[in-house]
Amino acid sequence: GNPHAFLATVRRLGARVAAAVFFPDHCAYTASDLEIVAEAARRARAGVVLTTQKDAVKIGAHRPGAVPLAVVRIRMRIAAGEDRLETLVRNVAQR
Repeated sequence: GNPHAFLATVRRLGARVAAAVFFPDHCAYTASDLEIVAEAARRARAGVVLTTQKDAVKIGAHRPGAVPLAVVRIRMRIAAGEDRLETLVRNVAQR
C-alpha cells in the first residue's frame, strides 16, 4: 500500500534501486503490467526485480521477463509491550 516505504526499506537493507514501477494497491496484475516491469528492468540493467510477499502471490507463476523476481519478506517484531498487546488481543477475542 505504500511503495515509497517499500523503497526505503530495500534501500535500508542495502539495495541499489535502479528503477521503480508502481501499481495501485490491490492491483490484479496483467501480462502487460508485467511487461512494463520487465522493460523497466531491462532498460535499467537491473539484476533482479523486487516485490512484496502480497504482490508475489498476485503475480503467481507469471514472471516479469528474464530478470529474476525476488520477494522481500518483512517480519514484525514487537520491541516493547508484547505482554500488554497479548492481553488486549485475548480480551477482544473472548468477547
